[in-house]
Amino acid sequence: MKGFVSGGNRSISRRVLPLALGLVSVIALGSAPLWLDAFSLSFLLKVLIWGLFAASFDVLFGYAGLLSLGHSVYFGLGAYGAAWMTLSYGPEVFPWALGAGVLLGGLAAAAIGALAVRTGSHGFIIVTAVTALIAFLGAQSRRDLTGGDDGLTLSAMPLALGGWRAGCADPGPAYLFALGIVLLGLGALGTMIRSPLGLALRCLRENELRAQALGYDVYALKWLAFTVAGLGAALAGALYALVNCHVSAALFGWLVSADVLIWTLFGGAGTLVGPLVGTGVFLSLRELLSDLWPAGYPVLVGLALLGIARFLPRGLVGGLRTRGLGPTRKGEGP
Repeated sequence: MKGFVSGGNRSISRRVLPLALGLVSVIALGSAPLWLDAFSLSFLLKVLIWGLFAASFDVLFGYAGLLSLGHSVYFGLGAYGAAWMTLSYGPEVFPWALGAGVLLGGLAAAAIGALAVRTGSHGFIIVTAVTALIAFLGAQSRRDLTGGDDGLTLSAMPLALGGWRAGCADPGPAYLFALGIVLLGLGALGTMIRSPLGLALRCLRENELRAQALGYDVYALKWLAFTVAGLGAALAGALYALVNCHVSAALFGWLVSADVLIWTLFGGAGTLVGPLVGTGVFLSLRELLSDLWPAGYPVLVGLALLGIARFLPRGLVGGLRTRGLGPTRKGEGP
């Protein structure tokens, strides 16, 4: 009886602890404009946007088991879709600009995914990498549309509705707007991975042949995961354009796709929270070392990945769950 009660208490604590941490995190993030200066708030805003991008990649890599080296394509399309809409119709259309970016990136992900997921694992990696290369070179060559490496600059932060307007000098309103969108996006991704669809994706990740034998449409599952991940990346890209007032061809580059893979591996693939943690850690390192030791960031990235591979192969969050310090769910983890 004593062991049963003790086990029950541990089970309850594993449910209550993540809820409590989530609530505290939301409160702290929501109140950040009250206790952070403009620079720190802008940095936190950057972490939120790139964290959403990493979480969308985790749906594809951590849950469906598909390694894409072209996830930056949908981030870039989302950013340019929002920028083009804003430049064409003015800052007052920013809700439609957000939707335009998501629609453009989502349609591209649906179309490219329909072809990419038909290939094998190695073929999938090659197709996504080539797609990113084509998108990057295309964005550089069509300077009339994209501005090339110089990019497109929005004259003012395109967050205006009626008499309300946010300015680049005051990131507070833009931060709260982006925080709300990011929380909605993460909530949608979290709901999906906890649904029967999410369970099917984890089954696919563990054993594709077994999933097929159980009656799952493997192609449809891969395509859905690819499309949903693309929609999440496009949402992050559209937010990036609207709050940073600038987009460039570099958003399509392979370094963006490589960064999101590193952040996800470090934080913990297949956890959804882990990529957010990895994003925050590496963006903080990059910011701290930019002046002190510019060449040190790649070195620390390599050392961090070696340490994770040796001591925490499931990443930071995955490692905590394995040691009973976080919530565990059947089938979760890389």
